[in-house]
Amino acid sequence: VTGLGEIKKRSLYVNFDSPVKDYDGETKANVNAVTNLVNSADTGLVNGDIFDSTKLNGDYGQVENGIFTASPDVTSDKVKYTGLLAALGDKAGNYEVQAKVGQDSANIADYADVAADGSFIGTGKINRYKITNANLKWDVTHANKIYNGDTKVTHLAEDGTTVNEAGSNIKNLAVKLNNGQEEKLQYNLVDADYDDANAGNKNVTYRLELTNLKNFEIEKIL
Repeated sequence: VTGLGEIKKRSLYVNFDSPVKDYDGETKANVNAVTNLVNSADTGLVNGDIFDSTKLNGDYGQVENGIFTASPDVTSDKVKYTGLLAALGDKAGNYEVQAKVGQDSANIADYADVAADGSFIGTGKINRYKITNANLKWDVTHANKIYNGDTKVTHLAEDGTTVNEAGSNIKNLAVKLNNGQEEKLQYNLVDADYDDANAGNKNVTYRLELTNLKNFEIEKIL
């Protein structure tokens, strides 16, 4: 005798941390996920099934009008996780996967369905990266001019043409990020002066105003 029957999908609840990192120019987010916080007789992984968290990826970004856009900037307050179905391998069709941010299971209603593509959008934070003496990098070419009685690096000839433009001496002003990458910084030259106005070799001090610091903060630069 045969008849019809149904095996309903099993609920699997996934909890994510809300990751925090310093700005590093990348969208990648650290992923920390657990699946065993809700595990009753009808939920959680069946013995022998595996949720392979190495299949998960996370990217920072923003959501506008329901659309997620990945971004490495500190304005990113969302993290899109992908691979939640891939983590179940060939057993994915046996589970209804739901997810939430936070390592607790007090209220199952807080969990949301994972999208059909195996993605889930949670929260995250990117802090501004601190610019210090230790991570600020630059190259400065040798300044030179004919003695004219003042200390200014920029010198105008008698006909009004620029003989030496101070700003062109600064090359590759950048900050080294925690991931080892370097990001060039934008700046305005305030002024540049030799130690004194007399002929000879001497130090030159350049005073700069850093611009476009949305992803950075200046801790201390001497």
